[in-house]
Formats: sequence, C-alpha cells, structure tokens
Amino acid sequence: MKLGTEGYGIYFMILERLREEPDYTSVKDYNVLAFDLRVGTDKVKSVVEDFGLFDFTDDCKRFYSKSFLNRMALMNNQNEKRREAGRKGAATRWQCHGNAIENNSNAMAMLSKNIATKPNQTKPNKTKQSSSVLILERFALFWNSYPRKVGTGKAREAFLKLQPSQELTERMIRAVAVAEQSDQWQKDNGQFIPNPATWLNQRRWEDEPLTHSKPMKGKLYECTTNDEDERILREQQAEIEQLELSDKTRNTDGMLEA
Repeated sequence: MKLGTEGYGIYFMILERLREEPDYTSVKDYNVLAFDLRVGTDKVKSVVEDFGLFDFTDDCKRFYSKSFLNRMALMNNQNEKRREAGRKGAATRWQCHGNAIENNSNAMAMLSKNIATKPNQTKPNKTKQSSSVLILERFALFWNSYPRKVGTGKAREAFLKLQPSQELTERMIRAVAVAEQSDQWQKDNGQFIPNPATWLNQRRWEDEPLTHSKPMKGKLYECTTNDEDERILREQQAEIEQLELSDKTRNTDGMLEA
C-alpha cells in the first residue's frame, strides 16, 4: 500500500467503524470520516477508492467491504451455533442433575442442607452493589440525553469502564447537548452522529465544540442560559442529587441490617 503503515491503520479503523454500523456499511463522506479518524481527507479517499478494498452501493452513497461482510456473517453464524449448543448442553445437564437428585435421597438431603445454610455463608457487599446501581442510573441519564441510540451494550460497557463521577456525567450531558446543535450532528437527520460507545471510548466530551451554521437553540447547556434553561438544569441536578441520597440511604440500611 503506497500510504505505508498509516494506510493500514486507516483501513483497520474504517473496518472498526463499519463493525459498529447495523448493516456494516458507511456513508461516503470523506470529510466526516477524516474528522472522525483524525487523518487527512485525501488519505481516507485513497484507501477507500484506490486499492479495491471496498465496494459501493448502487446509489454510490455508501461503501462496504465484501470480505468483511463475509467474515461477519461467518462469525455471527458460529456465535449462533455456540449459543444453541450452550442451550442444549445446559438443558441436558439440568435433566441429568434432576434425575440424580430424584434417584438419590442422600443427594436430596445434602441439597436441602446447602439451601438452608447458604444465606448465612456469605453476605453481599451492599456498598459495592449500591455503587454499581448508581453508575447505571448515571448511564441512564446519559443514554436518555444521547440522540443516537444504537449499541446499548457496548455503550454501557464503555460507561462502566469510565466509572464517571456525578460531575463528569453532567459534563458529558452538556457536551452532548452542545454537539447536538452542530452542523455535523444535524446533517442528514443525524447520519453523522457517532455511536455512543465510540463517543465515550474516544472521550469526545473533551473535544473542542463543533461549528454551528446558525444560532444554537435554547436548550439546556447554552453558553448563555435563560430562566427556563436554569430551571431545567436545577431539575436535572436535583434528580442526580436524589440518586446520591437514595444510595446513601441504602448504605445506611445495610449497616443497620449487618
């Protein structure tokens, strides 16, 4: 490849982007792709068009990789077979386990004893559980604010990996509100809004604000807020503080039970 190592890097980054799309295709907008990948537009265009690595749809508005589609189809088929085998194996194990208990009264007595004593053997870490619940509640706030709701599992995994504080969660939501008014995010009904998992993994809330071709709408996180904006902000802050209070209450209840 005439672009050298950089060309291979661009190629694999494009494949990763294709993998996040529902149909494994990408819009043919090299400017947006170059901005997302932080490389030159001419290099993205060269990788897509000059080496026979990608094909285009009939209307030439989107492109895809035939070999990548074949690999994904094979992987999805193998995963489905593994899941089906797992379900059958679990059913067989449960059936054998049930027969063993039915035919062995000693095993039944031991099982009953284990069930009776199990609650006293270990106590759940309520503080850790309540902390996880709080992070998931913060993820719900972020998810509700994000305009492109795809890849919920990957987005939740990325959010949990970050373990954001209340302050960082609010910062993320403000960044989403500002970006939602940008030219890039409003173009073609939001076609170029990155997937939430990508946005989180790349820490896009730390980016400089995207450009706007018209004044921003009166939303929650404008640079200059009116009374209505301040009221909405106070309500959201109160909601997050209420989640914090609920978490502290659950921790106190756990200490009293202990």
